[in-house]
Amino acid sequence: NFAGWNHLPEDMQRRLEGLNLRHVHISKVAEYDWPPFITDHPVKFPHPRNGRPLLLCTEHHADRIVELEEAESAALIAELFAHQYAPERQYEHVWQLNDVMMWDNLAVQHARRERSDFAGGPRALQRVALCEITLQEAIDRARAKQAA
Repeated sequence: NFAGWNHLPEDMQRRLEGLNLRHVHISKVAEYDWPPFITDHPVKFPHPRNGRPLLLCTEHHADRIVELEEAESAALIAELFAHQYAPERQYEHVWQLNDVMMWDNLAVQHARRERSDFAGGPRALQRVALCEITLQEAIDRARAKQAA
């Protein structure tokens, strides 16, 4: 995320230059039947639309820093999480009727703290993705990579 990278101390930014993170996403939703998505990408990731650097290291998907030994990788990732998830870099939205939220999926990490309470009434979620490939193409590529 932009704030995550921009607020890193300069010595940490230099330390991360040239390092790659293994990103693993395994769907826990059985009815999707998605293959695992595994990719290596720079920790300092350029935003594809504007080129600004993002700190791309997410709690639920970061597996390891490829160039480091396991213990050093785990320690560095823990340090990045502590930095990114510090209270001053968090926003918690308290939903109210007619709220609309929009965010850049690459530039902002987002998650629900707990399952939605459906007793509050129906909710509508509309996801719009601006990508060069469709979700189905990404799934097909992941399946082909898994089969290889």
